[in-house]
Parts: sequence; C-alpha cells; structure tokens
Amino acid sequence: MKNIYPIFYLLLINILSVQAQSPTVYCTFWNGSSEYMAHINFTTNSVDSVGKIQGSTFFPVAQANGYDSYRNRYYTISNQGLVAIDASTGVPVFTAAQYTGGFKHLSYNPTTDLLFATRYNGTTEEFYQISPVTFEIVNQGVLDLGNPYFVIGFYGSDAFANEVIFQTPQSTNNIKTVNMSTGMVTKTFTKPAYLTNVLLAAHDPQTDLYYAVGLKNSSVYLIQINKSTSVIDTVGRITGATTTSLSGSALDVVNRKFIYNSNLGITVVSLDNPTNTIAIPYPTGAINVKGFQTNYFSAPLPRLQGQTIRAQFKIVEAWLKDGVEILNSSTSDFVPSESGNYSYRIRRPDGATAISSEIPFSITRSKTDQLKTTLLFSFNLLQEKLTLQLPEKDMAEINIYNSAGRNMKSGMINNNEVNVRSLPSGVYQIVAQQGNQQLRGRFLKP
Repeated sequence: MKNIYPIFYLLLINILSVQAQSPTVYCTFWNGSSEYMAHINFTTNSVDSVGKIQGSTFFPVAQANGYDSYRNRYYTISNQGLVAIDASTGVPVFTAAQYTGGFKHLSYNPTTDLLFATRYNGTTEEFYQISPVTFEIVNQGVLDLGNPYFVIGFYGSDAFANEVIFQTPQSTNNIKTVNMSTGMVTKTFTKPAYLTNVLLAAHDPQTDLYYAVGLKNSSVYLIQINKSTSVIDTVGRITGATTTSLSGSALDVVNRKFIYNSNLGITVVSLDNPTNTIAIPYPTGAINVKGFQTNYFSAPLPRLQGQTIRAQFKIVEAWLKDGVEILNSSTSDFVPSESGNYSYRIRRPDGATAISSEIPFSITRSKTDQLKTTLLFSFNLLQEKLTLQLPEKDMAEINIYNSAGRNMKSGMINNNEVNVRSLPSGVYQIVAQQGNQQLRGRFLKP
C-alpha cells in the first residue's frame, strides 16, 4: 500500500485576529520647579512619573508637542527649542535650538516619519516638515488658510491622510483640514452655531473620525467631526464637565477613550457614551498636566485604502497574511494578491517589535488565477518529504512556517523535494519562490 497522499489544495485554517494592546498615553506636568515626563495609568487611574526633564524651564500649555512611536520619543517646543525626550526616562536626547520663537502646532507623522510645525512670519502662517534624524527642515511652505490666525486650543492630525486640522476665526468654513506636505486645504467644515466653540481635536485612526469638545452655555459636549459627510455632530454631554483647559487631548482607540483636562481634572470620556466619564487627579504638587500624546507602537493599526492596505508606520519590517510572514514585504503600502487577514510587523531601533491588529481583505479571482499562486504537492508520509509541483525546473527558495508564524525551515532546492522529518507534528505553511513568482500551500504533519 502506498503511503502517499494525493495532490491537494490545503484547507484554509481560521486564525483568530490579533488583538492590539492598550496604547500608552504620555503627558508632562510641572510641579512648580521642574517639568516631568509621565504617562496615564488607567489601571490605578493615576499619572505616573517617568522622570524629570532636565534643562527646559518653560513648556507651552497647548499645541507644541508630538510623540514618535518608532523612536519612543516625546517632542516638545520649550524655551530651549525643539526638544526630543526619551519617553522611557524623561531624559532629553537632542535639542534643536533653531526652533524657538513662535513655532507651534508640533506633531509627528509616523507614515511619513517627519515632524510638522507652523510659525507666523508677520504676514502669513508658514509650515515646516522636519527630519527627526537630523532635525533639519526638509520641506516648507505657506498654509493656504485664507486667514492666518487660529482659534487657540483646536489642533489635531491624521497620520494616514497626512493632514492636520485647524480652526480659524472665519464665520463659515472655519474648520479646515490641511495637507502636511503642501499646506493646501483638503476639506472645510462650519462650526455649528449652537456651539460657542469647538476645541481639542484628536483623530481616531480606526473610524477616521475627529473627536473634540464643544462648549455650549455652561456645559461641555463630546463632538464628532465626520470627514466623509462634512458633518459636525454632538455625541453627548460630558457629565460634570463645565470648563475646559487648553492643554491638549488624546485618544485611546483600543478602549475608545477621549482624554483631556476639565474642571474635573484629567477627564477620560467614553467615545460611545460621554456620560461614562472617569476623573483622574493631578499628581501631588503638580500645577498642570498637559501635552497628551498616544503611543501607537503597542497598538499599531492598518487601514484599507482601495486595494491597498496602509501601515500606520513608514518603516515596516514585514507584512503577514493569516499570521505568516510574506517574503520581501517591507513596505508601508501593501497590495494583497490573496484574500486573508493581514497585519504588519514593525521594529524600533532599540530592537522592540510589535505586530499590528489584523484587517480582513477579500479578493475575487477566477480559478485560473488562484492556481497561479497555489502550491501543489504530494506528501510521502513514510519518507516524510514533500514533492512540489513548480512551474519552472530552476532552483526554488522555500520557507516553512508554523501556525505561530515562526520560520521552521528555509533553503534552496533544485529537485522539487523538501524533507520535513525534523519538523514536529503540526500545521504548516510552505512558501516557494521562483524569480518573481510566489506559491503557497498548507500541510498537516501528523
């Protein structure tokens, strides 16, 4: 009796989506003599100090900070200039003194790996894109706002769209999104007349909505700004909040929280139900807590744009399909050729890695097209080897991954045979590469 399984297509295996961890929300606080780096502890509902920030003595309360998840740096503009701070220690690692004197609206975009800032030159508002490596200006221009003045306390950024959002004193079309690379307005909104003001915008990369707070009489409301419909709407009243501090805002998109300062203290608001609010007190001796910034390294997100899946980071180590690494896929924009659940892996300079949450992608193809990417083979159980059917007689590079995505075997073959005797029992994916053609299949080793 022959111990050979017939040639077959491997059955699809359902893999649970990877759930992102809760992102860290960083901030700073002044205790009367020194500025401290800190983060919000949502378990204990406290602000935990990371360390004293040496040197700087003045930090603007709003609109002059950003966070670089790739390098784990917190950026701020202080009396010393543009300061890059190690977020794990609070120690400044670089100070660019040329960025003093009116620079504001500081943010970092991980999809372009550039800092963004603006400055009023006496006539117009200029924008600058700055390298986080050299801290030199790599691009600059004039913001096409129509009115060079801003409503203080309203500013946010959308990394995927490479845009920032401002509010000007105009009576209509006064809320504008602007492209970070060109300074051109991409969309306008009109603040609802029933709101005295709209402040503290923050972008949700999962839903592509901006959230903010709106003031009406003596109440504060959570506001939603919908880019696709150009509608600004009220989500609900924030229970107990009557005033707002212009000290920045941030989102925890995993747990769907909006974080800002109100008369309650540090105010954590549910994006789905603003009556569900938690107040976190200031640290003992702190005069203000400000500059809230979200670290998305622990919870990176992908976004589907047409037939392309875009990473939240410019520097991507590899993409994964159903938990298995795709060869030669170190690109921020990935175009899938197969249906499946896609994620990506990033690696920081310090060696830390993170894998994004998964996003499902479906592609409709003919059976002929499917055959072009499906690896056919026979499995000899007695000899514990696979015999591959490859389109060419040339050598092929093979990689075998286990169900956790770990590479268990790799190398070159020239006789279409792969020995799997050394592999433990389990389900595996085999990827064969010949030139530009990549074939995939799954097998079960009993």
